[in-house]
Amino acid sequence: MQRLAIIILIVVVFAAFMVTYTVRFTEKAVVTTFGKADQTSVITTPGLRFKIPYIQQVTKYDARARYLETNQETHQTADESPILVTAYMTWKVEDPLRFFRSFSASGDSPRDHYSEAEKILKTKLRSALGEVSRYRFGELFSTDDKGSKLGELEKKVLANLEQTADKEAALGDFGVRAISVGITKMGLPQDATRAVFVRMNAERGKIANEAIVQGQAQASALRNGAESDAKKITAFADRLAQGIRDRGRIEAADWLKKLDADPRLAVFIENMEFIKSLNSGRTTLVVPTSMPGFGLLRPDAMKNVQSGDIPMPNFGDTGPEGLPAKDAVKKAAVPAAGEGGSK
Repeated sequence: MQRLAIIILIVVVFAAFMVTYTVRFTEKAVVTTFGKADQTSVITTPGLRFKIPYIQQVTKYDARARYLETNQETHQTADESPILVTAYMTWKVEDPLRFFRSFSASGDSPRDHYSEAEKILKTKLRSALGEVSRYRFGELFSTDDKGSKLGELEKKVLANLEQTADKEAALGDFGVRAISVGITKMGLPQDATRAVFVRMNAERGKIANEAIVQGQAQASALRNGAESDAKKITAFADRLAQGIRDRGRIEAADWLKKLDADPRLAVFIENMEFIKSLNSGRTTLVVPTSMPGFGLLRPDAMKNVQSGDIPMPNFGDTGPEGLPAKDAVKKAAVPAAGEGGSK
């Protein structure tokens, strides 16, 4: 009795498997009767359903986006530069009935249908990549502020996929919808790389030369401006110096008059100014009083000075260099007068 129950349970499970099928929320199904299907054969709502064994067949498709990538192929830009392009696209089964009718002949498995569909999608994607010929090489590999037009190219390739040629079927006719297109890799053929680099170097060299010319022009303008400013400053300094010299001559004229009137007074004033300048700092000097200008520092410098007389250095009976005191005073007055006139 127990063995019979087990056999009955196995038969029930097998029968249930034969007459039921499940559609997941990520799937869409097409139920065919004797190999034929219509709009009522499409199942898009997930759940458990029944079928007639051997009469009805259920083909389930994944409704999520699928990824497809092309092989690296050579394309020509608008300026006749060959480039290697590898692109991808994401697509999905939009209309399961059309998709089934288009690819069911390739096999009974959905995997066979996907494989056949990808062959057509790769062909159409390669054809759509002909949009590359509308762009120049520099627009796709741009380094300026405007940026590359690679994103614009991808949008145009996607739009090209969605268009229908005169003798070609659109993706919608296969029950397929293209979701996105992108460029995964873009490079140069080996034989074209050197020529492109030479051209890029020439373009960059031209830009560098223009920058150098502009820099030289600006440097020349700066030099000319500096020279003009220097001439103005020099002229101003010459005028200022000439004014100082003129004022010096005017002031010197008064001293010359005093020197002509009384040379001893001029010598005395010069000696006092010289001594005053020595006392302005914290400097200790050890010099003989016989040196010119230091005669008034002798202890006996005022020895023979009478009231009303101008103090003169006292050299004793003989002045420096063995001269008589009277001649020494005259000699001291003569260079002092010369210094006063030059001042």
